Amino acid sequence: MAVPRWLKYSIAVPLGCWLSLATQAHAGGYAVPLQCRIDQGDWRGCRMLIEQVGRHWYLELDSQRIEFRHTGDGRIQMLRTDSSWQEVDSRWEEGSLCWDQVCARGEIPLD
Repeated sequence: MAVPRWLKYSIAVPLGCWLSLATQAHAGGYAVPLQCRIDQGDWRGCRMLIEQVGRHWYLELDSQRIEFRHTGDGRIQMLRTDSSWQEVDSRWEEGSLCWDQVCARGEIPLD
């Protein structure tokens, strides 16, 4: 019997989120509920959809879907609905993880 992809990564997520992940699995991986903000706006509920932890993920905030990918050489690229792929700087800021002007906070799976 094959182990579901989301279950393989559930070990990296604190136990408190495990049940949420089990109910929020999607075709390519799993989803994690977070809070996000763009351009220093208000924090709002969002979802991180993880295709491959640390390599390929999305943030869904309201009607926006922002795609991220790690290039394997230390760079991260971001694709917003109204633009093309661009390299972004990632940083920790007041307990949140930011990629240029897009920030997320909560139980973010890092590896």
